[in-house]
Amino acid sequence: MSSFRYFFNIYFILLFTISGLGAFSQNVLFFSTFFLQFFFILSVLFSKKNFFIPKITIFYAMFLIFSFPAIFFYSFNKALAIEGLIYWLNLILIFIFLYNNKPIINTIIDWVIKRLPLFFIFLFVISYFNNHQLAKQLDLTEYNLFFPFYKSNNHLGSYLGLVILYFFIEKNFLFLLIFIPFYLISFNRSGYLASFLSFSLILFFFYKKFFINIKEKNKAINLIIFLLLLTTVIFFTIKSFSSNRLIEPRLIYFYVTLKTIINQPMGIGFYNFGDVSLKYPRIGFFTSETHNIFLEILIGGGVVAFVFFIIFFILIIKNIYENNKKIFLLIIYLTIVFSFSYIYNNFFFFIFFFALLVYGYEEKEAIEVNFLNRKNKFLLLLPSILVFLFFLSFVLNRYFYFQKKYQLAYFFYPLDRQTNINYITELVNNKKIKTAIEII
Repeated sequence: MSSFRYFFNIYFILLFTISGLGAFSQNVLFFSTFFLQFFFILSVLFSKKNFFIPKITIFYAMFLIFSFPAIFFYSFNKALAIEGLIYWLNLILIFIFLYNNKPIINTIIDWVIKRLPLFFIFLFVISYFNNHQLAKQLDLTEYNLFFPFYKSNNHLGSYLGLVILYFFIEKNFLFLLIFIPFYLISFNRSGYLASFLSFSLILFFFYKKFFINIKEKNKAINLIIFLLLLTTVIFFTIKSFSSNRLIEPRLIYFYVTLKTIINQPMGIGFYNFGDVSLKYPRIGFFTSETHNIFLEILIGGGVVAFVFFIIFFILIIKNIYENNKKIFLLIIYLTIVFSFSYIYNNFFFFIFFFALLVYGYEEKEAIEVNFLNRKNKFLLLLPSILVFLFFLSFVLNRYFYFQKKYQLAYFFYPLDRQTNINYITELVNNKKIKTAIEII
Protein backbone atom coordinates (compact mmCIF):
# COMPACT_ATOMS: atom_id res chain seq x y z
CA MET A 1 0.00 0.00 0.00
CA SER A 2 1.41 3.37 -0.96
CA SER A 3 2.02 5.88 1.79
CA PHE A 4 -0.92 8.16 0.96
CA ARG A 5 -3.31 5.18 1.24
CA TYR A 6 -1.78 4.25 4.58
CA PHE A 7 -2.18 7.76 5.98
CA PHE A 8 -5.71 8.04 4.55
CA ASN A 9 -6.70 4.98 6.57
CA ILE A 10 -5.09 6.32 9.73
CA TYR A 11 -6.81 9.69 9.34
CA PHE A 12 -10.22 8.21 8.54
CA ILE A 13 -10.19 5.64 11.36
CA LEU A 14 -8.98 8.24 13.87
CA LEU A 15 -11.67 10.74 12.87
CA PHE A 16 -14.37 8.05 12.77
CA THR A 17 -13.44 7.18 16.35
CA ILE A 18 -13.42 10.83 17.45
CA SER A 19 -16.79 11.50 15.80
CA GLY A 20 -18.15 8.36 17.49
CA LEU A 21 -16.98 9.73 20.83
CA GLY A 22 -18.84 12.98 20.14
CA ALA A 23 -15.87 14.76 21.66
CA PHE A 24 -15.39 17.54 19.10
CA SER A 25 -17.85 20.13 17.88
CA GLN A 26 -19.81 19.34 14.74
CA ASN A 27 -18.20 22.32 13.02
CA VAL A 28 -14.68 20.94 13.53
CA LEU A 29 -15.66 17.44 12.39
CA PHE A 30 -17.53 18.85 9.41
CA PHE A 31 -14.45 20.66 8.09
CA SER A 32 -12.24 17.70 9.00
CA THR A 33 -13.96 15.76 6.23
CA PHE A 34 -12.61 18.32 3.76
CA PHE A 35 -9.04 17.37 4.65
CA LEU A 36 -9.64 14.03 2.91
CA GLN A 37 -9.15 15.93 -0.35
CA PHE A 38 -5.47 16.20 0.53
CA PHE A 39 -5.19 12.47 -0.23
CA PHE A 40 -7.18 12.88 -3.43
CA ILE A 41 -4.73 15.56 -4.58
CA LEU A 42 -1.72 13.38 -3.73
CA SER A 43 -3.19 10.39 -5.54
CA VAL A 44 -3.63 12.45 -8.72
CA LEU A 45 -0.29 14.25 -8.56
CA PHE A 46 1.81 11.14 -8.01
CA SER A 47 -0.23 8.57 -9.90
CA LYS A 48 1.24 7.34 -13.19
CA LYS A 49 -1.95 5.52 -14.09
CA ASN A 50 -5.06 7.05 -15.57
CA PHE A 51 -7.95 7.98 -13.27
CA PHE A 52 -11.37 6.48 -13.82
CA ILE A 53 -14.63 8.25 -13.02
CA PRO A 54 -17.89 6.25 -12.86
CA LYS A 55 -20.35 7.51 -15.46
CA ILE A 56 -23.08 7.73 -12.84
CA THR A 57 -21.27 10.71 -11.32
CA ILE A 58 -22.71 12.76 -14.20
CA PHE A 59 -26.10 12.51 -12.48
CA TYR A 60 -24.48 13.57 -9.21
CA ALA A 61 -22.93 16.58 -10.95
CA MET A 62 -26.39 17.56 -12.20
CA PHE A 63 -27.66 17.22 -8.64
CA LEU A 64 -25.04 19.73 -7.47
CA ILE A 65 -25.64 22.14 -10.37
CA PHE A 66 -29.42 22.22 -9.89
CA SER A 67 -28.89 22.89 -6.17
CA PHE A 68 -27.38 26.29 -6.99
CA PRO A 69 -30.66 28.28 -7.19
CA ALA A 70 -31.76 27.06 -3.75
CA ILE A 71 -28.41 27.95 -2.24
CA PHE A 72 -27.82 31.37 -3.77
CA PHE A 73 -31.38 32.70 -4.19
CA TYR A 74 -33.76 30.99 -1.78
CA SER A 75 -31.77 29.96 1.31
CA PHE A 76 -32.38 31.59 4.69
CA ASN A 77 -28.78 31.08 5.76
CA LYS A 78 -26.52 31.24 2.70
CA ALA A 79 -23.38 30.45 4.71
CA LEU A 80 -24.77 27.09 5.86
CA ALA A 81 -26.17 26.38 2.38
CA ILE A 82 -22.79 27.01 0.73
CA GLU A 83 -21.03 24.83 3.29
CA GLY A 84 -23.59 22.11 2.59
CA LEU A 85 -22.91 22.32 -1.14
CA ILE A 86 -19.15 21.98 -0.55
CA TYR A 87 -19.80 18.99 1.71
CA TRP A 88 -21.81 17.18 -0.99
CA LEU A 89 -19.09 18.01 -3.52
CA ASN A 90 -16.58 16.60 -1.06
CA LEU A 91 -18.55 13.34 -0.86
CA ILE A 92 -18.53 12.65 -4.59
CA LEU A 93 -14.80 13.42 -4.78
CA ILE A 94 -14.22 10.92 -1.96
CA PHE A 95 -16.36 8.47 -3.96
CA ILE A 96 -14.13 8.92 -7.03
CA PHE A 97 -10.94 8.67 -4.93
CA LEU A 98 -12.06 5.41 -3.29
CA TYR A 99 -13.24 4.06 -6.65
CA ASN A 100 -9.63 4.34 -7.84
CA ASN A 101 -8.19 3.04 -4.56
CA LYS A 102 -10.55 0.24 -3.52
CA PRO A 103 -7.97 -1.64 -1.39
CA ILE A 104 -8.31 1.21 1.12
CA ILE A 105 -11.91 0.19 1.82
CA ASN A 106 -10.89 -3.29 3.01
CA THR A 107 -8.94 -1.73 5.86
CA ILE A 108 -11.77 0.70 6.66
CA ILE A 109 -14.34 -2.12 6.83
CA ASP A 110 -11.98 -4.20 8.97
CA TRP A 111 -11.75 -1.42 11.55
CA VAL A 112 -15.26 0.02 11.45
CA ILE A 113 -17.06 -3.35 11.45
CA LYS A 114 -14.73 -5.69 13.33
CA ARG A 115 -12.64 -3.67 15.79
CA LEU A 116 -14.13 -0.31 16.74
CA PRO A 117 -17.51 -1.77 17.81
CA LEU A 118 -15.70 -3.49 20.70
CA PHE A 119 -14.22 -0.14 21.73
CA PHE A 120 -17.61 1.61 21.70
CA ILE A 121 -19.21 -1.29 23.61
CA PHE A 122 -16.50 -0.89 26.25
CA LEU A 123 -17.33 2.83 26.54
CA PHE A 124 -21.06 2.01 26.66
CA VAL A 125 -20.56 -0.41 29.58
CA ILE A 126 -18.51 2.14 31.55
CA SER A 127 -21.04 4.87 30.81
CA TYR A 128 -24.00 2.59 31.58
CA PHE A 129 -22.83 1.74 35.10
CA ASN A 130 -22.11 5.42 35.70
CA ASN A 131 -25.71 6.20 34.62
CA HIS A 132 -24.13 8.13 31.71
CA GLN A 133 -23.25 10.97 34.10
CA LEU A 134 -19.61 11.25 33.00
CA ALA A 135 -20.59 11.41 29.32
CA LYS A 136 -23.10 14.16 30.08
CA GLN A 137 -20.54 16.12 32.11
CA LEU A 138 -18.09 15.96 29.20
CA ASP A 139 -20.74 17.68 27.06
CA LEU A 140 -20.48 15.19 24.20
CA THR A 141 -22.60 15.73 21.09
CA GLU A 142 -25.80 13.88 20.15
CA TYR A 143 -23.94 12.21 17.25
CA ASN A 144 -21.86 9.94 19.48
CA LEU A 145 -22.01 6.15 19.16
CA PHE A 146 -22.06 4.92 22.76
CA PHE A 147 -24.46 6.78 25.08
CA PRO A 148 -28.02 8.17 24.79
CA PHE A 149 -27.83 11.94 24.40
CA TYR A 150 -31.62 11.89 24.34
CA LYS A 151 -33.52 9.52 26.60
CA SER A 152 -34.07 6.03 25.12
CA ASN A 153 -32.18 6.70 21.90
CA ASN A 154 -28.62 5.41 21.73
CA HIS A 155 -26.98 5.45 18.29
CA LEU A 156 -24.85 2.52 19.38
CA GLY A 157 -27.91 0.46 18.41
CA SER A 158 -27.80 1.72 14.80
CA TYR A 159 -24.08 1.00 14.65
CA LEU A 160 -24.28 -2.49 16.16
CA GLY A 161 -27.25 -3.37 13.95
CA LEU A 162 -24.94 -2.93 10.96
CA VAL A 163 -22.23 -5.00 12.66
CA ILE A 164 -24.66 -7.81 13.52
CA LEU A 165 -25.98 -7.92 9.96
CA TYR A 166 -22.41 -8.13 8.64
CA PHE A 167 -21.44 -11.02 10.91
CA PHE A 168 -24.68 -12.83 10.16
CA ILE A 169 -23.97 -12.54 6.43
CA GLU A 170 -20.44 -13.83 7.10
CA LYS A 171 -21.99 -16.65 9.22
CA ASN A 172 -19.82 -15.73 12.20
CA PHE A 173 -22.27 -16.58 14.98
CA LEU A 174 -19.72 -16.26 17.78
CA PHE A 175 -19.46 -12.51 17.21
CA LEU A 176 -23.24 -12.34 16.93
CA LEU A 177 -23.52 -13.66 20.48
CA ILE A 178 -21.10 -10.97 21.65
CA PHE A 179 -22.84 -8.02 19.98
CA ILE A 180 -26.55 -8.87 20.20
CA PRO A 181 -27.04 -8.23 23.97
CA PHE A 182 -25.48 -4.75 23.73
CA TYR A 183 -27.46 -4.02 20.57
CA LEU A 184 -30.72 -4.80 22.36
CA ILE A 185 -30.07 -2.89 25.59
CA SER A 186 -28.68 0.15 23.76
CA PHE A 187 -32.24 0.82 22.52
CA ASN A 188 -32.34 2.52 19.14
CA ARG A 189 -35.66 2.63 17.30
CA SER A 190 -34.31 3.25 13.80
CA GLY A 191 -31.74 0.48 14.33
CA TYR A 192 -34.45 -2.01 15.33
CA LEU A 193 -36.60 -1.06 12.36
CA ALA A 194 -33.68 -1.31 9.91
CA SER A 195 -32.69 -4.72 11.35
CA PHE A 196 -36.25 -6.00 11.13
CA LEU A 197 -36.59 -4.96 7.47
CA SER A 198 -33.11 -6.20 6.54
CA PHE A 199 -33.57 -9.64 8.11
CA SER A 200 -37.06 -9.87 6.59
CA LEU A 201 -35.41 -9.19 3.22
CA ILE A 202 -33.03 -12.07 3.84
CA LEU A 203 -35.86 -14.37 4.89
CA PHE A 204 -38.12 -13.71 1.92
CA PHE A 205 -35.68 -12.94 -0.91
CA PHE A 206 -32.19 -14.16 -0.04
CA TYR A 207 -32.87 -17.36 1.88
CA LYS A 208 -31.20 -19.60 -0.73
CA LYS A 209 -28.25 -17.24 -1.05
CA PHE A 210 -27.37 -17.59 2.64
CA PHE A 211 -28.49 -21.14 3.47
CA ILE A 212 -28.38 -23.29 0.34
CA ASN A 213 -24.63 -23.95 0.55
CA ILE A 214 -24.57 -24.69 4.26
CA LYS A 215 -24.05 -28.33 5.25
CA GLU A 216 -27.31 -30.06 6.11
CA LYS A 217 -26.33 -30.72 9.72
CA ASN A 218 -25.56 -27.02 10.30
CA LYS A 219 -28.47 -25.61 8.32
CA ALA A 220 -31.04 -26.25 11.07
CA ILE A 221 -28.84 -24.60 13.72
CA ASN A 222 -28.16 -21.56 11.54
CA LEU A 223 -31.85 -21.23 10.68
CA ILE A 224 -32.85 -21.41 14.35
CA ILE A 225 -30.32 -18.71 15.24
CA PHE A 226 -31.59 -16.57 12.38
CA LEU A 227 -35.25 -16.94 13.39
CA LEU A 228 -34.45 -16.23 17.04
CA LEU A 229 -32.59 -13.11 16.00
CA LEU A 230 -35.43 -11.98 13.74
CA THR A 231 -38.03 -12.67 16.47
CA THR A 232 -36.04 -10.69 19.03
CA VAL A 233 -35.66 -7.77 16.65
CA ILE A 234 -39.42 -7.84 15.89
CA PHE A 235 -40.22 -7.76 19.61
CA PHE A 236 -38.00 -4.78 20.31
CA THR A 237 -39.21 -3.00 17.18
CA ILE A 238 -42.85 -3.34 18.28
CA LYS A 239 -41.91 -2.21 21.77
CA SER A 240 -40.17 0.89 20.41
CA PHE A 241 -43.15 1.72 18.19
CA SER A 242 -45.52 1.60 21.15
CA SER A 243 -44.09 4.86 22.47
CA ASN A 244 -45.14 6.55 19.20
CA ARG A 245 -41.89 8.51 19.27
CA LEU A 246 -40.51 7.06 16.03
CA ILE A 247 -43.32 7.73 13.57
CA GLU A 248 -45.26 10.78 14.80
CA PRO A 249 -42.37 13.31 14.83
CA ARG A 250 -41.17 12.03 11.42
CA LEU A 251 -44.61 12.64 9.96
CA ILE A 252 -44.38 16.21 11.21
CA TYR A 253 -40.94 16.65 9.63
CA PHE A 254 -42.37 15.24 6.39
CA TYR A 255 -45.27 17.70 6.60
CA VAL A 256 -42.89 20.64 7.04
CA THR A 257 -40.73 19.46 4.12
CA LEU A 258 -43.77 18.94 1.88
CA LYS A 259 -45.21 22.34 2.80
CA THR A 260 -41.87 24.02 2.09
CA ILE A 261 -41.35 22.28 -1.27
CA ILE A 262 -44.88 23.16 -2.40
CA ASN A 263 -44.17 26.81 -1.60
CA GLN A 264 -40.62 26.70 -2.95
CA PRO A 265 -39.95 23.74 -5.33
CA MET A 266 -36.42 25.02 -6.01
CA GLY A 267 -35.50 24.24 -2.39
CA ILE A 268 -34.18 26.40 0.44
CA GLY A 269 -30.52 25.36 0.65
CA PHE A 270 -28.74 22.66 2.63
CA TYR A 271 -28.84 22.85 6.45
CA ASN A 272 -31.67 25.39 6.37
CA PHE A 273 -34.40 23.12 7.71
CA GLY A 274 -34.12 24.72 11.16
CA ASP A 275 -35.46 28.00 9.80
CA VAL A 276 -38.58 26.46 8.26
CA SER A 277 -39.22 24.35 11.36
CA LEU A 278 -39.77 27.68 13.15
CA LYS A 279 -41.94 28.99 10.34
CA TYR A 280 -44.66 26.34 10.60
CA PRO A 281 -46.12 26.25 14.13
CA ARG A 282 -47.56 22.75 13.68
CA ILE A 283 -44.13 21.26 14.29
CA GLY A 284 -44.47 22.14 17.97
CA PHE A 285 -40.72 22.31 18.62
CA PHE A 286 -37.51 23.38 16.93
CA THR A 287 -35.37 20.88 15.01
CA SER A 288 -32.54 21.57 12.60
CA GLU A 289 -32.78 18.17 10.86
CA THR A 290 -35.49 16.35 8.93
CA HIS A 291 -34.32 12.99 10.38
CA ASN A 292 -34.37 11.66 6.82
CA ILE A 293 -31.44 11.99 4.43
CA PHE A 294 -33.70 12.06 1.36
CA LEU A 295 -35.86 14.84 2.80
CA GLU A 296 -32.66 16.76 3.58
CA ILE A 297 -31.67 16.55 -0.09
CA LEU A 298 -35.19 17.39 -1.32
CA ILE A 299 -35.63 20.47 0.84
CA GLY A 300 -32.00 21.51 0.46
CA GLY A 301 -31.53 21.23 -3.30
CA GLY A 302 -35.09 21.34 -4.61
CA VAL A 303 -37.15 18.94 -6.71
CA VAL A 304 -34.95 18.82 -9.84
CA ALA A 305 -31.74 18.30 -7.88
CA PHE A 306 -33.47 15.63 -5.82
CA VAL A 307 -34.53 13.72 -8.95
CA PHE A 308 -30.93 13.62 -10.22
CA PHE A 309 -29.67 12.41 -6.84
CA ILE A 310 -32.30 9.65 -6.74
CA ILE A 311 -31.29 8.51 -10.25
CA PHE A 312 -27.65 8.43 -9.10
CA PHE A 313 -28.56 6.44 -5.98
CA ILE A 314 -30.89 3.96 -7.73
CA LEU A 315 -28.28 3.21 -10.41
CA ILE A 316 -25.71 2.46 -7.71
CA ILE A 317 -28.12 0.27 -5.72
CA LYS A 318 -29.14 -1.65 -8.85
CA ASN A 319 -25.51 -2.23 -9.79
CA ILE A 320 -24.57 -3.40 -6.28
CA TYR A 321 -27.57 -5.72 -6.15
CA GLU A 322 -26.34 -7.40 -9.34
CA ASN A 323 -22.69 -7.61 -8.24
CA ASN A 324 -22.53 -7.92 -4.46
CA LYS A 325 -25.60 -9.08 -2.50
CA LYS A 326 -23.80 -8.85 0.86
CA ILE A 327 -22.86 -5.19 0.48
CA PHE A 328 -26.35 -4.55 -0.93
CA LEU A 329 -27.93 -5.68 2.37
CA LEU A 330 -25.56 -3.52 4.44
CA ILE A 331 -26.44 -0.49 2.29
CA ILE A 332 -30.17 -1.21 2.59
CA TYR A 333 -29.77 -1.35 6.36
CA LEU A 334 -27.97 2.01 6.53
CA THR A 335 -30.40 3.59 4.07
CA ILE A 336 -33.28 2.68 6.38
CA VAL A 337 -31.40 4.03 9.40
CA PHE A 338 -30.69 7.30 7.59
CA SER A 339 -34.38 7.52 6.66
CA PHE A 340 -35.47 7.61 10.31
CA SER A 341 -32.51 9.06 12.18
CA TYR A 342 -30.30 12.14 12.07
CA ILE A 343 -27.16 10.00 12.53
CA TYR A 344 -26.21 10.77 8.91
CA ASN A 345 -24.87 14.00 10.39
CA ASN A 346 -22.19 11.95 12.06
CA PHE A 347 -20.10 12.86 9.04
CA PHE A 348 -17.54 10.06 9.12
CA PHE A 349 -20.27 7.46 9.66
CA PHE A 350 -21.95 8.81 6.52
CA ILE A 351 -18.66 8.75 4.60
CA PHE A 352 -18.36 5.09 5.58
CA PHE A 353 -21.74 4.61 3.91
CA PHE A 354 -20.29 6.14 0.72
CA ALA A 355 -17.28 3.82 1.06
CA LEU A 356 -19.65 0.82 1.08
CA LEU A 357 -21.36 2.19 -2.04
CA VAL A 358 -17.98 2.31 -3.79
CA TYR A 359 -16.97 -1.12 -2.52
CA GLY A 360 -20.02 -2.83 -3.96
CA TYR A 361 -20.14 -0.86 -7.20
CA GLU A 362 -18.61 -2.27 -10.37
CA GLU A 363 -18.55 -0.42 -13.68
CA LYS A 364 -17.10 -1.93 -16.84
CA GLU A 365 -16.80 1.33 -18.75
CA ALA A 366 -15.79 4.35 -16.69
CA ILE A 367 -14.72 7.75 -17.93
CA GLU A 368 -10.94 7.58 -18.36
CA VAL A 369 -8.79 10.61 -17.55
CA ASN A 370 -5.46 10.50 -19.41
CA PHE A 371 -2.73 11.92 -17.17
CA LEU A 372 -0.34 12.41 -20.08
CA ASN A 373 -2.34 15.57 -20.67
CA ARG A 374 -1.57 18.03 -17.83
CA LYS A 375 -4.75 19.92 -18.56
CA ASN A 376 -6.77 16.80 -17.68
CA LYS A 377 -4.89 16.51 -14.41
CA PHE A 378 -5.58 20.13 -13.53
CA LEU A 379 -9.30 19.89 -14.37
CA LEU A 380 -9.64 16.77 -12.23
CA LEU A 381 -7.85 18.45 -9.32
CA LEU A 382 -9.72 21.76 -9.50
CA PRO A 383 -12.83 20.79 -7.45
CA SER A 384 -10.66 18.90 -4.98
CA ILE A 385 -8.42 21.94 -4.49
CA LEU A 386 -11.50 24.10 -3.95
CA VAL A 387 -12.72 21.83 -1.14
CA PHE A 388 -9.25 21.67 0.42
CA LEU A 389 -9.00 25.48 0.36
CA PHE A 390 -12.23 25.60 2.37
CA PHE A 391 -10.50 23.41 4.95
CA LEU A 392 -7.43 25.66 5.09
CA SER A 393 -9.60 28.77 5.33
CA PHE A 394 -11.46 27.32 8.28
CA VAL A 395 -8.22 26.32 10.06
CA LEU A 396 -6.82 29.86 9.64
CA ASN A 397 -10.15 31.31 10.77
CA ARG A 398 -10.07 29.23 13.97
CA TYR A 399 -6.45 30.15 14.66
CA PHE A 400 -7.01 33.90 14.40
CA TYR A 401 -10.38 33.66 16.13
CA PHE A 402 -8.82 32.15 19.25
CA GLN A 403 -6.07 34.76 19.01
CA LYS A 404 -8.94 37.31 19.10
CA LYS A 405 -7.80 38.74 15.79
CA TYR A 406 -11.30 38.86 14.40
CA GLN A 407 -10.51 40.91 11.31
CA LEU A 408 -8.03 38.30 10.08
CA ALA A 409 -10.40 35.50 11.09
CA TYR A 410 -13.15 37.16 9.05
CA PHE A 411 -10.79 37.68 6.11
CA PHE A 412 -9.88 33.99 5.86
CA TYR A 413 -13.39 32.62 6.42
CA PRO A 414 -16.22 35.17 6.37
CA LEU A 415 -18.97 32.53 6.50
CA ASP A 416 -18.48 31.74 10.20
CA ARG A 417 -21.33 33.30 12.22
CA GLN A 418 -19.46 33.70 15.50
CA THR A 419 -16.56 35.38 13.72
CA ASN A 420 -18.96 37.85 12.11
CA ILE A 421 -20.56 38.72 15.45
CA ASN A 422 -17.22 39.34 17.16
CA TYR A 423 -15.80 41.26 14.21
CA ILE A 424 -18.81 43.57 14.02
CA THR A 425 -18.69 44.06 17.79
CA GLU A 426 -15.02 44.97 17.51
CA LEU A 427 -15.74 47.51 14.76
CA VAL A 428 -18.53 49.07 16.84
CA ASN A 429 -16.32 49.30 19.93
CA ASN A 430 -13.57 50.95 17.86
CA LYS A 431 -16.12 53.43 16.45
CA LYS A 432 -15.40 52.25 12.90
CA ILE A 433 -19.08 51.54 12.28
CA LYS A 434 -22.25 52.80 13.93
CA THR A 435 -24.94 50.74 15.57
CA ALA A 436 -28.51 50.93 14.32
CA ILE A 437 -29.47 53.00 17.37
CA GLU A 438 -26.71 55.53 16.67
CA ILE A 439 -27.82 55.84 13.02
CA ILE A 440 -31.40 56.52 14.07
